[in-house]
Amino acid sequence: MRPARGTAGNTGGGEEVPRGRTGWWPTAVLVALAALVLLPVLIVLVSFVASDSEYPLGGGPEQRPCAEALGFGGAALPDGAEPVGACTMQGWQDVHYSAAFRMPRAGVAEWLAHTYPDAPAPRRSSAETPPWTCVWIWTTRRACRTVRTPTPSR
Repeated sequence: MRPARGTAGNTGGGEEVPRGRTGWWPTAVLVALAALVLLPVLIVLVSFVASDSEYPLGGGPEQRPCAEALGFGGAALPDGAEPVGACTMQGWQDVHYSAAFRMPRAGVAEWLAHTYPDAPAPRRSSAETPPWTCVWIWTTRRACRTVRTPTPSR
């Protein structure tokens, strides 16, 4: 307890008054809350900077069965087709599947028409005639399927 104002020490007949509340504790609570919020942000930032990975949040490419990769796009491996390389899945917020295979050229148009009946017909290019056909199929949940086929003109 401290002596009342206007008195010198504990001598004299001054009344002792209880200590009043100080204003430091709300400030301490705000500083502690700010530290609790900013500490995880700082930890994530340091992990990004210190990471050697190309995918610091995860979601790097993983090998998956080709049936799973093609099934994601609503397809199946055509008869007589051979997978080329590994089929992969990659994703963090979005999912991306990749599958590559070779098949006889004669069956491509029929396979596309059977697998994606609502897709536009493959376009034929009048560019230089390559000995192969490359088909890119993009699918989204909005049912937007596009087929791009640079193929030799006849």
